[in-house]
Amino acid sequence: MTFRWFGHLLKTLLTSVDKDPVKAQVIATENIAKSVCKTHDTYCTGANAQYESNQDCYDFLTKEIRVGQSFEMGMNTVLCRNLHEIMVRFRPDVHCSHIGKTGGGQCDDSTSYQAKVEEEYFTNAPWVPTTV
Repeated sequence: MTFRWFGHLLKTLLTSVDKDPVKAQVIATENIAKSVCKTHDTYCTGANAQYESNQDCYDFLTKEIRVGQSFEMGMNTVLCRNLHEIMVRFRPDVHCSHIGKTGGGQCDDSTSYQAKVEEEYFTNAPWVPTTV
């Protein structure tokens, strides 16, 4: 997924929260954390649980990782977990780990920016031409 103009949207959204960008980021982070943690508590139960408690989730998201820049949607950020939160309710067994502390291979810093940009998508799809 590509978010070409997300930086502009993020700036607009933060400005709507508070004119002071520092306050806006704090408020937005707290609200995102509350939402992600509520989703976790609802859908990530049993073997899918990623946090010991709602407070553990909230503390991790507000104190232990960065919020992230608009270009860090696939990195170890609150923004990445916010993106994956939307998908949790549909496939908790797949997406709960993405909102957890490890990032589940989706929200982590293991892949460099260059590797992300140069990644080949849909290499095994029937509509992708192959060399014969």
